[in-house]
Amino acid sequence: MFKAHGDWRYFVEPPVIYVEMSGSFNKEAVASFSTEVGQEIMKYPEQSIQYAVVNLEQFELATADSIEIAKAYFQAVKARGYKRVDYIKANIIARNLLEVVWSGVEMDIYFHPDAESLFQARPEYENLRKWLK
Repeated sequence: MFKAHGDWRYFVEPPVIYVEMSGSFNKEAVASFSTEVGQEIMKYPEQSIQYAVVNLEQFELATADSIEIAKAYFQAVKARGYKRVDYIKANIIARNLLEVVWSGVEMDIYFHPDAESLFQARPEYENLRKWLK
């Protein structure tokens, strides 16, 4: 077993979860992330977290063997009530990976080139500025 590689932080303020991911993620990191965040959102009633904002400005890549774990995580959050995910600054590698991972899961997915474009498109997320690094 390898050591988990990749870093994250998250904040929950229903109905939104904000996540920042940085570095390169291997299978172990995706599994750790899925477990940790999954346990956190289980503290809230189903349907109470409906929107995710994921900042990928510092994200580099994820290994191919992590895709199935990510797919299972995405299916689980969809089942708990997620309706939409907004990604900030997803590079071409991340965007391609996310399109593969979300395939087959009905979810509204949006990609924003930067945080300002997110706030223009979703003014209701203005309060998330406090979580941006």
